[in-house]
This record gives sequence, structure tokens and C-alpha cells, in this order.
Amino acid sequence: MFDGSGYSGSSLSTTQCTVCPSGRYTEGTGEYVRGGNPCPGACQAGKYSETVGASDDSTCKDCGAGKYTDTEGASTCEDCAPGTYKETAGTSSCQNCEGSTYTSIPGQTSCASCTGGTWANTDNTGCTSDMTCAVGSGQAAAGGNCEVCPVGKYNGAEDDSQCIACPAGKFIPNTGSTAITDCEACPIGRYSVEHAALGECTACSPGKHNANTGATLESDCLDCSTGKYMETEAAENCVFCPSGKINPSTTGASSVSSCLDCQAGEGASNGSTECANCVAGKYGPPGGLGCFECGRGKFISTEGATSETQCSLCPIGKSSPATGLPSSCESCQLGRYAPAEGYAQCAICDPGTACEEEATEMQSCSAGSFSGAGAGTCTICGPTAIAPDPSTPSCLACDANQVANANRTECVCQQGFYTGLVANEATPVPKGVSPDTPGMTLQTLDLLPGHYRTNSNSTEILPCLNEDHCVGGSDPSSYCAEGYTGPLCAVCSSGYAAIGAGESLSCNQCSGSSTATVAVGVLLIVFLLSAVLVYRFKETSLVRGRLQSFDSAISVASEKFEKVQPVIKIVFSYFQVVNGLGFLFGIKFPPIYSRVTSFIGGIVSLDFISFLPLGCMAPADFYSSLLAYTALPLFFSACLIGYYVSLSKKTDEKSVSTRNKIFETFLAITFVLLPSVSIKVFSTFACHNFDDGSRYLIVDYSIDCNASTHSLYWLYSGLMVLLYPVGVPFMYWYLLWKKRGLLSCNHRMKEMEMSEDRALESALKEREANEEKHKTLKALSFLYGSYEPKYWWFEVFETLRKLVLTGFLVFVAPGTAAQVLFSLVMCINAMRVYSVKKPFIDDFNDKFSEVAQWQLFYTLLAALAMKVNLDNENLQNRRYFDILLTLLQFVPALFLTIKNVLEAREATIQRKVGHSDDNIGGEGKEEEGLELGYVESPVTNASARRTFTNVVSTREDRSLSKQEVELGGEAVSKHEKRKG
Repeated sequence: MFDGSGYSGSSLSTTQCTVCPSGRYTEGTGEYVRGGNPCPGACQAGKYSETVGASDDSTCKDCGAGKYTDTEGASTCEDCAPGTYKETAGTSSCQNCEGSTYTSIPGQTSCASCTGGTWANTDNTGCTSDMTCAVGSGQAAAGGNCEVCPVGKYNGAEDDSQCIACPAGKFIPNTGSTAITDCEACPIGRYSVEHAALGECTACSPGKHNANTGATLESDCLDCSTGKYMETEAAENCVFCPSGKINPSTTGASSVSSCLDCQAGEGASNGSTECANCVAGKYGPPGGLGCFECGRGKFISTEGATSETQCSLCPIGKSSPATGLPSSCESCQLGRYAPAEGYAQCAICDPGTACEEEATEMQSCSAGSFSGAGAGTCTICGPTAIAPDPSTPSCLACDANQVANANRTECVCQQGFYTGLVANEATPVPKGVSPDTPGMTLQTLDLLPGHYRTNSNSTEILPCLNEDHCVGGSDPSSYCAEGYTGPLCAVCSSGYAAIGAGESLSCNQCSGSSTATVAVGVLLIVFLLSAVLVYRFKETSLVRGRLQSFDSAISVASEKFEKVQPVIKIVFSYFQVVNGLGFLFGIKFPPIYSRVTSFIGGIVSLDFISFLPLGCMAPADFYSSLLAYTALPLFFSACLIGYYVSLSKKTDEKSVSTRNKIFETFLAITFVLLPSVSIKVFSTFACHNFDDGSRYLIVDYSIDCNASTHSLYWLYSGLMVLLYPVGVPFMYWYLLWKKRGLLSCNHRMKEMEMSEDRALESALKEREANEEKHKTLKALSFLYGSYEPKYWWFEVFETLRKLVLTGFLVFVAPGTAAQVLFSLVMCINAMRVYSVKKPFIDDFNDKFSEVAQWQLFYTLLAALAMKVNLDNENLQNRRYFDILLTLLQFVPALFLTIKNVLEAREATIQRKVGHSDDNIGGEGKEEEGLELGYVESPVTNASARRTFTNVVSTREDRSLSKQEVELGGEAVSKHEKRKG
């Protein structure tokens, strides 16, 4: 228990209180501490107290300079040891001398510097001259210790005791630098003066700026100019006053507050010292905010605008891709459009559309064109591509052998092809279709002139009978030339009349002259027929008296006609056959040949009616001509037979002669008309089947074979077949068969008993006798008169030959090469019969008939070549082929001409021989006369046969005959030549 301050005790006894020693104190009274320090208070380190029994820390004093205490409760302070110092009182420790400073005695308040080239020793208790500093270090002061060179200095030599400061404008941020190269230039916005020895250059103060490195003076920091300011230090450049603010006069402004606001509608550009109206394209709101650009899609053309509402929207078709547009907006370029106002950028046109300049909407590409995105115009598809629909982004390529049509909307076939029944499938064009027309379909096939098809869906391209009748083209309704219509353009239009038929058909426009031509032609034919009949069969006494002087001339002409009758029959037979070949074979013969054979064929067939435009007077078709061809011969035959029967009871020579002439005329009519009538009848059965199911009569395409009317005429023609092609040859055979004994005269038996010449002479004499005895036998002379007696039947063979090569061919593979080949076989067989039999009495007629057979053979061979097109070329268009084939038809005429020239030459020789033999006697002259008679009179009638008999008799007595003259002196008869 304490009895006073400054005292303490460690037990309960007060007599045991102790006074606190110096440096310690206690504040309490009556306190005690058991087992502990009785004075808990102590002076802090750096303080001391000499007072004993202190009751607080007020007695604690600071240690003075040069002294220290580092413990608490110190009663005294100790002196700082040498090498240390203490400048101030109250600290608990001394500081070490640094660098070239030292203290050699205790209690120093500062360190002394070494002098005279000395520096502090290692413990800084004195100076010495034996110390060196390493590179990168040096004495901070003369005689000091070596220290690492501080920032801003460097030392690069061991014997140099001082670190050197960087030059002005440079600094070293690190310690221990060893070279001047470690000094760095002051960065922009900073500077360093001489001997500053800085680790960092001094920054330019706010309101100033320095744009250069290595600045050495504070004056290198320049004041901000007017219109600018800088709030931070170390600035490279000053900042412009914000838009809408100006700094008109203050330099070195260090705050934005130095910038003054512009009025509404005004602005100031960077660095401006005065405000100006906002230019067009901008506006300046109140508050000195500056001028703002009108947004994209807007523009303003006035200055000093104060509100954004004054910015106008770009009109449609235009845009403003940039802000601050001062005038009207830009027009949309090609391939772009602006459908509404205020477009910042024109929209890109979609693929398949196009946009012109300043477009307000997209224009769809029309079908046949295309475009990509952003196109100004649509591009037409190429020649082999299409765009079938509008707004197409790309064209579609056509398939092989196809091209685009003119509109580029669909693929069509290229030249030489067409689109058939299968869609988009290119088919090579058939013959007769233009190979140069692109884009054809089955419906639009472009036919060449001279070709025809039934309708636009037909794939069968047919050659027209006459190429001039078909103009071609793609419209089935206009295939035919003016005046022609119907299948194959082989029918005359209304107002036109047909002249000819088949290839030679010509449709003439009806007029007054056409009608007059028909009338005159018909009257002329009737007049000629009437004159012949009147003269030949009705010789009344009056007529007989008037024609008596003319009778002798007629007799001479009749004899000459009978002499050339075989030649005429051969020519007639030939042209009767070839005239119908074009129709029978379905061949289009060359034009010159067709015209020539049609003309001659019309004459030999007495088809004068076909040369008259009867259609101008009354409707005329095949049916009417069929009735005329079949009924008129029956009518005239009935008239002749009736007249013949009326004279049958009269037996006088004149009546018998007239009857014979009547019957000969009847037979001549059947000979001339039978082939043409047979062809006409058989033509009823020949129909052309077209691919559309229609059937038309080949000889008259105006007649529908599917019509019921045709069925009636079909039956009628069947009856006419029995009457003409069957009935006439049968009649010939029957008439000749009944008289075969009188006509053959045992000719073959005679040939077995005597020489052929004698047998022929005997048979001819006997046949002549039979004609005198049986007067009516001569009525058949038209059938047998030209032939040797043993060939009394040959006219039947010739008739059948013509029928097989004309009407019968209608039923043999019509229109095919096999049909032509069959006709060639028949021709060769007939030619063989003619060459073996040599049926004519006159050897010349045998030769002439053989020439005609060869001529027919070559004509049929030409037809076969045309039918199968042997050299794969169009022979019909070859002019030389046409001319050659036409000239072939005149070979018999050439043969006759040569024969007549030779006969004239021979007659001249005979006359000279007769003149030289005048002194020999009458017998020689008589013989020469007989010889000349043979030359002039072939054995075709009674007088000729008598001449032949005399000639044969003369041949036996003379060493040189006519045949000897012909054969160069070698006397060989036709029969002897045959044997050889």
C-alpha cells in the first residue's frame, strides 16, 4: 500500500514502500504490486529521467543532439558512437554517416566531410586516401564512401570517385548507371535543366505544352494559344475548346472554363476564337453545344439552323448515306432504290429485278431476262438459256440440241431439230422440213416448198405431186399455192378448174375464156368424130358422088396407115404404159419428163378431155370422169355394134366391107381406150392412207375413200373390171380362138415340112385366101394382121402385158420399191418373149418393138433408182437426169428416122441399079420393081402380103436381095438369123 506518489511496495506492509528509481515513475497511491515491478511507468526510448520517486512522465526528457537511448526507463543518454551522428533531440537511435562523411569522436551532431582527395573509411569513423569506387558508384561527397550512382547520374570508370549528372534535357530513371548512353531524352511534355540529375524529367505545368523531346528549359513549355486549353501537366498539345465554345483571348488556359459558349445556331471549329453560323447540313441547339450534323437520311440547305427538326427527310428515290448533307440528297444509283423518305442508304435491288437511277421501287425482270442483286438493268438470256418466269435471278441452260426462242422464255430445238411428242426432247427434222429454222415444234414445223402434211400434229412429211403447188411454211392452212387446196395440194380451189392430173395437174382460174375454150374443144371433138363416122360408115349416094374424087387419095393414105399401123400400135402401147407410171408407183418424175409423157399419153389415150377446164362449166371430179370413161365407150360401142348388126343380113361386098370397118373401128377403140379405162377403173381401189386416219383417192384427192359414196363407186368399178380389163382381153382371145384355124393356117406344121421362109409364104397365102373366102375374117385384122400366122394370139398377150404394167400394178405393194421391181421383172419377161418369138411379119417391127421394150426397161430402172434413191441424193432435182430421161422417150423416133434414112439411101441405090440395067431387059426391071415394092410395103395387109410373096419368089432366083443389101451381101432371112 502506497502512502505517497513515487513510492511503491511489494508487500502489504507499508513500511516496505520503495522510492521509484530514476527513469521510472508511478502515478497511483496506495497501490502495490505483488511479485512485479513496483514502478510501472518508464520513460520512452529517446528519453531519460534523473529524478527519483517520479510520479509521472513529466520528468522524462529528450536525449540531446549527439546522444540517444534505445531503452525505456533510462536515467541517462549515451553519446552517438564514432561513424554516427544525431542532429535532433528525442530520437532513440543515431544515424550512420554516409558517403564521404565521418565522425571520429562520440556524441557528434553531424558528420564531417572528407577533404583533400580522401573519402570516408568503411565505418565512416575517419577519412582515408586509399579507397576506389567501382563503376556505377562514387562518393556522394569528397572523401565519402562509395555509393551506387543515384538516378540521374552515372560513373563509367573505376578510378573516378564521383557519379556524373546527365546533361540538360536528359534523365536516368535507374541507379547504378555506368555510361552517358544510359541518359534518356526527356519525353514530350517534360524538361530537365543542367545538373538536375533527375530520375524523371520535370512535367510542363497545366496550361502549357511541349511537343518536343529533350527539352532543357522550363521555357520550352509553351502556353496554350487562344481557342485552346490544357488541364493536365506534361501535355504534348493543348486541347481545342469544345464545339460551340471559344477562347477568344486567354493564353495558357489551364481549364475548360476558359472556353465561352456560342449562341444557338452558331458553332466554332477547333481553335476558333469567334463563333460562326452553323453551315448547311448542320444545326446548333442552345447551350453552346456546337453545330451537329443532320443524321443520315436527312439534309438541310440553310445556315444557322438551331434545331434538328429543321433537317428534312430525303425524298423517295434518294438517300443520304453520310451525315451533315448540305443540299439535296443523292439519287439512288443503278441497282438501288429508296421506296420511302428518309433513306440513309438506297436499298439493293433483289435478284430478278432492276432499278434505274433514282428508282423508287424494284422493277421485275420480264420473262426472258435475268439479273443478280443490285442490277441496274435486266440482261437478256443468252442464245442457249431461258428465263421462263418474271423476276428470274439466273437463266436456265437449255438441253443439248436446243436453243432459246426469240423471247428467251422457253427452250426450243436448234436448227435441224424440232420438239416432238416428248417434251423437251430434240428430234432431227425429217426430210421436207427446213433445216435452217430454229425453235420448231411438232406444231410449227417449217415445211420446205413442195411438201405437205395433214395437220399440225402430223409427223409424216409428204412430197407434193407437183412441188409448185405447195409453198411450204408452218401453217397447215397455207401450205398450198393460190388455186390449190386439199391433201398434197392436189385439189383445185373453188373458182379454179383442173387441167390434167397428178404431177401435171394445173388449176386454172375460171373466166369467160375458160368456158369458151371448153365449148370450142368439145365442139371440135364432136365435129371430128362425126366427120369420121359420116365418111366411114354413112356414104350415101350424095356423099359418094361428092367424095368420089377424094376416095383414091384416102385409099392411098389408108394403105400407108396400114403399113405403119404396127409401129403406131407399138408407140401407143409404150406411152399408154409410161403415162401411168408416176401414178402407179407414187413417184414424182422430173418436170420435163412428166410434161412430155403426160402430153403424149393424153393423145395416145384419146384423153383430150383432161386438157380442157371442164370444172369451169360444171362440177367435175373423178367419179364423173369414171362414168364418162366407162360409159361413153359402151355407148359408142353399142352404136357401132347396133350398126354392125343392122348390116349383118346384107351379104353384098360393100356391106361386108362396111361391117368389117365397123368392127375394126370397134377393136381399135378398145385397143386405144383399154389401158386408160383400166387405169381409171383400177384407180377407184387406190387410196392414199394418211397418218390422221383419212383416206383419199390417189387419182383425185378431193374424194374421201371413207365416204359411203365411194363404196358405191367401188362396187361399180368392180363391175367395170370384169367388163374392161377382164372382158376385153377375153373378147380378143375368144374372137381369135374361134378363128384360130383360119388364122394359123398350120404355120407350125408347114415349118416342119419346109423352110421357114417358104412356110411363112405358104401360111400367108393361105390366110389371104381365107380372108377372101371368109369375108368377115378381115374384121379381126386389127388383132392379127401384123403378126405371123402362128402368132395369131399375140395381141392378147400384148394386151395382158399392158394391163399388168398399168392397172394391175395398183394391187402389187402400191407405192413401194417392190412394186417397181415387179414391173421390171414383168418387163424383162415380156422383152424375152418378144426377142424369142419375133412375132411380127416385118423384121423391122420386131426390132422396133424390142427397142420399145428396152426403152420401157430403162424407164422403169430410172423409176426404181428414184424410188430407192440409190446415191442418197435427190435425183428429181437433177436437170441432166430429167433431160436424159426425156430424151430416152424419143429413142423410137430416132430409130424410125435412121430407118427412113437407110431406106431412102437404099432406094437411091436401087434406082441407080435399075437405070444401069435398062439394056438388060424387062425381066430385070420387073425384079427391081418387085424389090422396091418390098421396101415400101411391109406385110401388114393383103396387098403387102402379095408383095411379100413376090419378093420371096424373086429371092430364089436372084443372088442379091434386099436383106443382102442390108446385111452387106449375106442373104439371111429373119428366121435364119434367129437360128444362128
